[in-house]
Amino acid sequence: METYKTFNYKIAKVKCEDESIYKNQTLLTSLDMFFSNYDVHDRLQHSNGQVLSSFDVPNFSILTMPGIDKFIEWHNEKALSVSDYFGYPKATDIEFVNAWVNKAFENASGDVHIHENISHVVSVFCPVLPKSNSADLVIVNEGLDNSKLESYTSENLSQLDTKEGDCVFMNTGTPHGVTKHSNKDPIIGFVFEFKYIG
Repeated sequence: METYKTFNYKIAKVKCEDESIYKNQTLLTSLDMFFSNYDVHDRLQHSNGQVLSSFDVPNFSILTMPGIDKFIEWHNEKALSVSDYFGYPKATDIEFVNAWVNKAFENASGDVHIHENISHVVSVFCPVLPKSNSADLVIVNEGLDNSKLESYTSENLSQLDTKEGDCVFMNTGTPHGVTKHSNKDPIIGFVFEFKYIG
């Protein structure tokens, strides 16, 4: 687990070395079925281009999606391993406040946004992320919610150089955005908002 500060925002990043945890056939089939069969629309206010999301899809939770159980177990273990770093040294477990999956297509991007403070930490994980010309998470120094990445100078932007299998943890108050995805193959990303408990 790598921990560091970017513009005084705490970041933790870890790679899931076992691809079968997040890219097993059951999970990939479940994701394909979800995006093919559910009434999924562009549901994210801060997104540009075509980004399909389970955010606010009724009667659906990625936490119970077939094939995701080993990943959730891995994620929770890693989240607890940085509980002290994020200011919750007595934590014994985590409680999900919200969780969703996004599928972003070529030329999609994400405006600067800040997650609601009803949770402690937000984590982002991409089980499907093309190796070249893919979007990346960007931390924005003193970024304003729903502002454009392009309105900030490069000195106030820090790309996290995320790769497939990387999980990024940050405080919910961390301003961040997503650069333009320039690959014809889409990205799939999990987003979790959670509290430390205990």
